[in-house]
Amino acid sequence: MSTIVSSPDYGKVFNDNIHGHILLHPLCVKFIDTPEFQRMRNIKQLGTTYLVYPCASVNRFEHSIGVCYLAGQMIEALCRNSGNDINVTTEEKLCVELAGLCHDLGHGPLSHSWERYLKASGVDWKHEESSTEMLKYIIQKYDLEKELKKYGLNMEYHVELICEFIRGEGKLLVENHFLYQVVSNKDNGIDVDKWDYFLRDGNCLNLSISFDYKRLMQFSRVVLDPHSNQPKQVIAFRNKEARNIYDMFRVRSDLHLRAYQHTAVQNTELMWIDVLLKAENYFTIQISSGAK
Repeated sequence: MSTIVSSPDYGKVFNDNIHGHILLHPLCVKFIDTPEFQRMRNIKQLGTTYLVYPCASVNRFEHSIGVCYLAGQMIEALCRNSGNDINVTTEEKLCVELAGLCHDLGHGPLSHSWERYLKASGVDWKHEESSTEMLKYIIQKYDLEKELKKYGLNMEYHVELICEFIRGEGKLLVENHFLYQVVSNKDNGIDVDKWDYFLRDGNCLNLSISFDYKRLMQFSRVVLDPHSNQPKQVIAFRNKEARNIYDMFRVRSDLHLRAYQHTAVQNTELMWIDVLLKAENYFTIQISSGAK
């Protein structure tokens, strides 16, 4: 992924191999330019899969930019399709985009393989929580609070809202509850994070991806959840998109069967974890709760 156009007023245009030329908000670019975000250029999204599939070397950097873009596109589609039924502020949309951009900041080497190593080592650690901590750390370290204020965001409310969007749940929003479903949908698993990594992983693995996320966006809107005792707005799709959604979950299954759960992939990951466990006396892991 490479930058082709830069403008201080309108952000940056990135040339992405999955989504084409995409424009990101100037505040998002501020986060991208930090060393903490740039480190994701070297964090392999598919862990040890590249040892089995030579081209499976996609990194968290480009995936995060893709999710940021899709989050903004999804908000625009929902506002367009739902009309006066919803009212999303510019600040809320920016918070969702930043959540998409920063949702994987907390990943360690080889992504989920690192999480599995820590679990085997007896450490209760989740990359989502680490992502929220790193988000706040970046803001403090690089004095980005003034940049947040420039676009109407504040530390007390909006940064916490971004963290809730990363987790996919929270209490700060009641009226626009559906915004929690854009990046990390805890209700049904249909979110822009999955859309991007399905397409990106399938592309580098040379697997055919049949579902059409653009069509899903086109036929999406916000409705009241009929199964909730309290009035709650959720993202819904036209009934004729049932087959498309089925294809989305089938693609997920195919990726697991043909790549993520491939015997050689799992074996190389176990070998890597064993190496780290045997080397624990020679390095220190610093986590929020202390050193390990």
